[in-house]
Amino acid sequence: MMVSLLPEAGFLAKNQLPSQAPQWITIPGIAHLNPAESERMLCPVRQLRLYIRDTEGIRGGRQRLFLHWNAAIQDIVRVHISRWIVETVKEAYSRADREHGRVTAHEVRALSASWAYGSQVALPDVMAAAFWRSPGVFQNHYLRDMASIADGMSTLGPVVVAQQVITQSSRPPP
Repeated sequence: MMVSLLPEAGFLAKNQLPSQAPQWITIPGIAHLNPAESERMLCPVRQLRLYIRDTEGIRGGRQRLFLHWNAAIQDIVRVHISRWIVETVKEAYSRADREHGRVTAHEVRALSASWAYGSQVALPDVMAAAFWRSPGVFQNHYLRDMASIADGMSTLGPVVVAQQVITQSSRPPP
């Protein structure tokens, strides 16, 4: 299960050139990974479908995905979404009893790209998602240390050597 979204005509992502066509955004579902009800509730595809169903009556002719909670505000703009993402990240850190430091939209962009790269998403895919034209921009300005502390122990984030992420495994190489 997945859902694909296409940004509206005229929308330009940060760093996207006007000559670049809009790119489809595909969101994979996760409900099939774990049949437990509590896990299915976390599926982004399921939640998106519920949101669209629940807002159908107030949507009218509006085509944009997100609606503002205040009916007087007709369109959600970039600053609304940026603020909501930052607040969501802060809330997630708070619920995990972790220090988040200063969270900004720019830092969320850096952390999400670093997390994807550290999770073995290919560098060209990370670059394409962020509309970066060279790996140097990501490596010099956005690649973040993903080291963290859990249960009093430091965990190692991605180690980058010769522009490659060195992975850790509990099994010896074949």
